[in-house]
Amino acid sequence: MSTDLLHSDYIESIAGTVVPCIITTFFLYGLYSLLFCIYIQLQIRDSQLGNRHHRPIFSRISIPALFLLLTSHVVLATISLYELLRSQTLLDWISRKQSFTLPADARYFGFWNFNLAAAGVLIVASTIADALLLYRTYTLWDRQMSPVIAPVILMLLSFGAGLYAIIIGRKGSILFVADPLAGDTMLNNAAIGILAFACSTLVTNLILTGLIVYRVRQLSQITNRYLPFSEHVNNKPLVRLIIGSCLLYPVAIIAMCVVIEVGTNLIFVTPMVAQMMGISPTFMIVEIDLALNSSIRGRRSEKPEES
Repeated sequence: MSTDLLHSDYIESIAGTVVPCIITTFFLYGLYSLLFCIYIQLQIRDSQLGNRHHRPIFSRISIPALFLLLTSHVVLATISLYELLRSQTLLDWISRKQSFTLPADARYFGFWNFNLAAAGVLIVASTIADALLLYRTYTLWDRQMSPVIAPVILMLLSFGAGLYAIIIGRKGSILFVADPLAGDTMLNNAAIGILAFACSTLVTNLILTGLIVYRVRQLSQITNRYLPFSEHVNNKPLVRLIIGSCLLYPVAIIAMCVVIEVGTNLIFVTPMVAQMMGISPTFMIVEIDLALNSSIRGRRSEKPEES
């Protein structure tokens, strides 16, 4: 009877947690893919029309690289989840048919291999996303180093914490089978590394977003000093766009921490946060490109009327 109850709890956790997380992940990935396709289409159109507002090479490379990395993350995370749900070792441990200290099956180790690979891809993608936001801040501040020193340090700390979590998590997953107490200690240390990675990334994004918004407002105020009141630059739409797009990823990190606090496993939540990481910069670039193309078409349509 107790075994049936444990099996029902296992099935309920899949239906109540795993399935909604998978559906949400692939919905967000579909949205991200749509934004990326629009981005590619806009870049091709700009090159064909000979528009001169091409971005630096780093920005043009980082967006496709970010999409490829996050696509790989979705694939690896999905395979690791499949291995997790198919692991007889885990199912026997949940149903208490045997001790977990017995030799684990291949799917258990397959789960950890794919899961840690997905984590490694996520850390690299997060570093690229942070570097892209950092580069925007650096260029907007006239390539001054002083405003971006703290974000650079935080970004390096974030990368180091993520790398530490992967290494310790790998060792702990192997040790947990033979020595649950020691393995659990190492996995807890890996969780601390993940928490440090998330916190460093969150603070980095908030600082960089604040620096960008402050600089945009500052430059607009300087410009408006030399313009008549009727020609003043209205930066509110741009500021709202920057805040909205840049804060998507930090808000997703905060939501992830809240969801984990209420009992949801990090494994199920991470792929959703990863998609928000990619959506954030791609959405901003697409919105800016659409606005620029709209203004360019407007100027071109006015030229025949003036002639």
